[in-house]
Amino acid sequence: MSKYGVVQTDETGRIIQFQEKPAQQDAISNTINTGIYIFEPGIFDYIPANTPYDIGSQLFPTLAGLALAFYGISLPFQWLDIGSVSDYWYASREILQGKVKGYQLPGQEIRPGIYTGINLNVDFDTVEIVPPVYIGSSTSIGAGAKIEGPTVIGANCVIEGGAIVKECIVDDYTRVNKIAHLEQQIIFDKKCISPSGESLDIEAADLNWLIDDARKDFKAFDLSYAYQLISETASSSTG
Repeated sequence: MSKYGVVQTDETGRIIQFQEKPAQQDAISNTINTGIYIFEPGIFDYIPANTPYDIGSQLFPTLAGLALAFYGISLPFQWLDIGSVSDYWYASREILQGKVKGYQLPGQEIRPGIYTGINLNVDFDTVEIVPPVYIGSSTSIGAGAKIEGPTVIGANCVIEGGAIVKECIVDDYTRVNKIAHLEQQIIFDKKCISPSGESLDIEAADLNWLIDDARKDFKAFDLSYAYQLISETASSSTG
């Protein structure tokens, strides 16, 4: 509870008390403050100019204390915070395990607990995939690779044969070397991040041979050759 503002409303929904991130034992209710705020222009009459002024710890308690027309709507859905690495890690696992009511995983469920995008390059007879797993579009998985959920693999990734990816979140365009064994890691923006938020810079640690950008193997298309092909095609069609 100490991570969120806490709201107390009357029977009409008017906010009569607001606490910014109280200790759990001091919370006035179990209704947390999150979502979208909509203000009338007159809100600026309550915000002092030319000075820092916090919405949660200053503005909202003031509005509630003045008994103004300050209302909240309670929405019937499960709230998952992803404001920190550990929260994002937890939320991803909850979604993959089907614990978030009403959330539909993207892609198609091609096998029980295995969801994929389009243009996947994988022979399921030669890899081991333990659900729940989501694999993004145009990702390639080599023979002998093992993927164990809860795991998310982004789009356009290359998981080489022999690699082990267990309980991980792998960003788009990531190449995982065949001798890599990744377990409970988030691979994002050239970083290897633990669920607690500790980060290892892949380049600084000279680990590009193990985890790298899959686009590095892409060969730039020679425009002069392209023009030559177009010219030859045009000539043959008019000849």
